[in-house]
Amino acid sequence: MITKRQAELIPSVSSQKARDKHKTNIERWKMYARRMQKNPFMKKYIVREGNNKCSWCEGYLNKYVLHHTDYDHLCFYEVCIEFPNPTEKRPNRRVKVPDCETCFYTNRTAFQECAKRVKPVHVFCNKEIYDHSPL
Repeated sequence: MITKRQAELIPSVSSQKARDKHKTNIERWKMYARRMQKNPFMKKYIVREGNNKCSWCEGYLNKYVLHHTDYDHLCFYEVCIEFPNPTEKRPNRRVKVPDCETCFYTNRTAFQECAKRVKPVHVFCNKEIYDHSPL
C-alpha cells in the first residue's frame, strides 16, 4: 500500500506519451526529461531542497537519482554544457546536459518549473515507483 505522499511521486503521464506529445519540440523535451537530472548543479539543488532524504521512503540519501514526477514539460533554457563522466569502460566519457546553473541565475522562474518536477529518490526506490507508474 502506498501513501498519499508516495502517490504524488507517480507520474500521471508516461514518458513515452509525453514524448509523443512534444515531438515538435523533441530536443527541448529531451533536455528536460533525459538530460536535466544528470546536471550536477540540479542534483545538488534538489537534494538540498529535499533535506537529503528520499522522497519515497524518507531515508537518508546515499546512491540516488532525480525522479521525474511529471514528464509533460519542456526545458526553457536550451544552452548545454559538457562535463566528464568517466566509466571503467569509457574513461573519456563526457555527458551533455542543460546549463541549469546559468538558468538558475538568469531565469529563476524557468529553473523552478523544472526543479518542481523532480524529486531525489534512492535508486531502488525509483524502481519501486516505476513499478507503480502507468505504462
